[in-house]
Amino acid sequence: LDQITSSIKSIIQKTWHDSTKPFVREPVVVLGNHDIFPQNPSENEPIVSTEWLSRFAQSWGPPLSISQTFLHGGYYRVDLNEQFGVLVLNTILWVKKTTEDPLGQLNWLTQQIKEAIKENRKLWVVGHHPPGLDHLSLESIWAPTYLQRYAQEISRASQKGVIAAQMFAHEHQSSMRLMSEKAQDRLGKKETLVMVHNSVSPFYGSNPSIRVYSYNRQTMSPTDFEEWSLVIQSGEKKKWVRTFESFLQEFGITALSATEIGKFIRSGFRSQEEF
Repeated sequence: LDQITSSIKSIIQKTWHDSTKPFVREPVVVLGNHDIFPQNPSENEPIVSTEWLSRFAQSWGPPLSISQTFLHGGYYRVDLNEQFGVLVLNTILWVKKTTEDPLGQLNWLTQQIKEAIKENRKLWVVGHHPPGLDHLSLESIWAPTYLQRYAQEISRASQKGVIAAQMFAHEHQSSMRLMSEKAQDRLGKKETLVMVHNSVSPFYGSNPSIRVYSYNRQTMSPTDFEEWSLVIQSGEKKKWVRTFESFLQEFGITALSATEIGKFIRSGFRSQEEF
């Protein structure tokens, strides 16, 4: 066990060292389902071990190692300036129903949103598992109880102009999702946009991919993005190529917003009823 944890710690430290080179500041770290140990705990074990979180945080260093909420439950907030912060969720806690609020993350999210509204701070909400359905099983990725609570909090915060973006991953493919607090809000203005990123790992045979966003410095809302992929299936020398320069131009969309993405999605259906 010690040898396994030591090897994982070494890999994390190397990943941290290599990934920070191109950036001016430290990347924002998000826990995924392959980042915990043991990966599939028994019913008598906690979903996320505080001992493992401590080891993980020590490997990455600040801000994880000095965040009490990360050491407690794997979630935390990073303030990039006085008016903009990133809420980093530990979505591992929400994949299956355990308690009403595993490790207090839901109440923490509610409190962070209240403070952001009071202080007029914009937020990006990021996590690993996205809300909604798994694209293979077509089953909910999160336990319904947590999904409903999250949708309520985000919907209300979005109406207050606090949520500038939601970004998730896990699916190993790029996609856009529309989320609403209630089913009847799906065709209205209360939908929020969830952006799901492709992976760097070619786990399902997909090309490793990254996005580079443009954003509005006043609202902190993403305005467009370009996507780069490493083509690994071909016999040629592997190199990163730009898949497209502008998402908006590529798909003929006027804005990176829930309203415009919704129009684009619904344009493929013959009627609102079919949608």
